[in-house]
Amino acid sequence: MPEKVFQFKIKSITVEENGRIKEKEKGANVIEAKLYYPKEGLPAVTTLCSVSLEDKKPRDFSNEPYEKQILFKQSFQGDSVLKINVSAEVKLSSLDKALLKMLGAAAKATVGTITGIGLIATAAVTSITESIFTFSDKKSKIIGTGSLPIDENLKEGVQEIPIVVPKEVEIVKLEKDRVTRRTLIKKMPLPKGMPNGKILIEIKRIV
Repeated sequence: MPEKVFQFKIKSITVEENGRIKEKEKGANVIEAKLYYPKEGLPAVTTLCSVSLEDKKPRDFSNEPYEKQILFKQSFQGDSVLKINVSAEVKLSSLDKALLKMLGAAAKATVGTITGIGLIATAAVTSITESIFTFSDKKSKIIGTGSLPIDENLKEGVQEIPIVVPKEVEIVKLEKDRVTRRTLIKKMPLPKGMPNGKILIEIKRIV
């Protein structure tokens, strides 16, 4: 049976409740997209990107350049699954350390240091099935996860993937005091299974 080749692009992402960092250092949310066993001998293919998200405000990628939308262009044998994890805001320096642990020093050298918002690594990991967040420090929190089966019923076009909180987590919210204008730090628990947004993925069969 000939392999099927599909292209996956991210069109938009919305989170209902986003966690912030207290530190003054630059932070970003991380989107981790992973295909599990798309073909024989390929345990996983991962794409990572960092983006700045706001509560209940869609982050639209439609007008971004191709290289900022593309997640995968991958051939498939049989069934697979696309899983997406979205983190609360993390320090870029912490993310850089986690990427180093996951990829190893040699592979990390081809990706470079994370210095801003945008694509981090495309299809960088092809043998590690764990999430990057298992390599990060305890401050990295997943605020949403969702999945899409890749099988004979996969449809082309824009697919909506709901994301839910995978396990109970406490996030930080930053709010301005209306009187003093000082930034107030508040903690907010997100219960396991809470719906927390959606991701729109455009799927196109190439071969």
